[in-house]
Amino acid sequence: MQEQNTDIEEPIKKRTIRSFVVRGGRMTEGQQKNYDANWAIYGLSLADGRIDYVAVFGRESDVVLEVGFGMGASLVENGEKCTGERFYWH
Repeated sequence: MQEQNTDIEEPIKKRTIRSFVVRGGRMTEGQQKNYDANWAIYGLSLADGRIDYVAVFGRESDVVLEVGFGMGASLVENGEKCTGERFYWH
Protein backbone atom coordinates (compact mmCIF):
# COMPACT_ATOMS: atom_id res chain seq x y z
CA MET A 1 0.00 0.00 0.00
CA GLN A 2 1.36 3.43 -0.93
CA GLU A 3 1.20 6.40 1.36
CA GLN A 4 -0.55 9.42 -0.03
CA ASN A 5 1.04 12.80 0.27
CA THR A 6 -1.49 14.85 2.19
CA ASP A 7 0.60 18.02 2.14
CA ILE A 8 -0.91 20.68 -0.06
CA GLU A 9 1.80 22.22 -2.20
CA GLU A 10 1.93 25.98 -2.48
CA PRO A 11 1.62 27.24 -6.05
CA ILE A 12 4.89 28.40 -7.56
CA LYS A 13 5.04 32.17 -7.69
CA LYS A 14 6.53 33.41 -10.92
CA ARG A 15 8.68 36.50 -10.79
CA THR A 16 9.25 38.63 -13.83
CA ILE A 17 12.79 39.44 -14.88
CA ARG A 18 13.67 43.11 -14.88
CA SER A 19 16.74 43.54 -16.97
CA PHE A 20 16.28 47.23 -17.69
CA VAL A 21 15.90 49.59 -14.77
CA VAL A 22 15.09 53.28 -15.05
CA ARG A 23 18.04 55.14 -13.60
CA GLY A 24 17.09 58.79 -13.55
CA GLY A 25 19.22 61.58 -12.18
CA ARG A 26 22.57 59.96 -12.89
CA MET A 27 24.19 62.63 -15.09
CA THR A 28 26.94 64.69 -13.54
CA GLU A 29 27.03 68.43 -14.08
CA GLY A 30 29.79 67.99 -16.71
CA GLN A 31 27.88 65.24 -18.52
CA GLN A 32 24.75 67.40 -18.64
CA LYS A 33 26.77 70.35 -19.96
CA ASN A 34 28.25 68.23 -22.77
CA TYR A 35 24.89 66.62 -23.55
CA ASP A 36 23.28 70.05 -23.87
CA ALA A 37 26.14 71.37 -26.02
CA ASN A 38 26.31 68.37 -28.37
CA TRP A 39 22.81 66.92 -28.70
CA ALA A 40 21.83 69.30 -31.52
CA ILE A 41 24.93 68.20 -33.48
CA TYR A 42 25.14 64.45 -32.74
CA GLY A 43 21.74 63.47 -31.33
CA LEU A 44 19.03 61.54 -33.16
CA SER A 45 15.39 62.00 -32.25
CA LEU A 46 12.46 59.63 -32.59
CA ALA A 47 10.52 62.51 -34.13
CA ASP A 48 13.01 62.47 -37.04
CA GLY A 49 11.65 59.07 -38.07
CA ARG A 50 13.55 55.97 -39.13
CA ILE A 51 17.31 56.38 -39.22
CA ASP A 52 18.95 56.55 -42.64
CA TYR A 53 22.32 55.11 -41.63
CA VAL A 54 24.09 56.09 -44.83
CA ALA A 55 22.93 59.70 -44.46
CA VAL A 56 23.84 59.82 -40.74
CA PHE A 57 27.22 58.07 -40.96
CA GLY A 58 28.15 58.89 -44.55
CA ARG A 59 28.96 55.31 -45.61
CA GLU A 60 27.62 51.76 -45.99
CA SER A 61 28.61 49.32 -43.21
CA ASP A 62 27.25 47.08 -40.47
CA VAL A 63 25.49 48.85 -37.61
CA VAL A 64 25.96 47.98 -33.92
CA LEU A 65 23.46 49.25 -31.36
CA GLU A 66 24.89 49.40 -27.85
CA VAL A 67 22.31 49.66 -25.07
CA GLY A 68 23.31 50.40 -21.50
CA PHE A 69 26.96 51.13 -22.15
CA GLY A 70 27.69 52.58 -18.67
CA MET A 71 30.44 55.17 -18.85
CA GLY A 72 31.27 54.23 -22.45
CA ALA A 73 34.68 52.56 -21.99
CA SER A 74 33.60 49.32 -23.69
CA LEU A 75 31.84 51.27 -26.45
CA VAL A 76 35.02 53.21 -27.23
CA GLU A 77 37.17 50.05 -27.08
CA ASN A 78 34.85 48.17 -29.45
CA GLY A 79 34.62 51.16 -31.77
CA GLU A 80 38.39 51.31 -32.03
CA LYS A 81 38.67 47.56 -32.73
CA CYS A 82 35.81 47.38 -35.25
CA THR A 83 36.58 50.28 -37.56
CA GLY A 84 34.40 48.87 -40.36
CA GLU A 85 31.21 49.12 -38.31
CA ARG A 86 29.12 52.05 -37.16
CA PHE A 87 28.35 52.31 -33.45
CA TYR A 88 25.60 54.27 -31.82
CA TRP A 89 24.16 53.96 -28.36
CA HIS A 90 21.04 54.48 -26.37
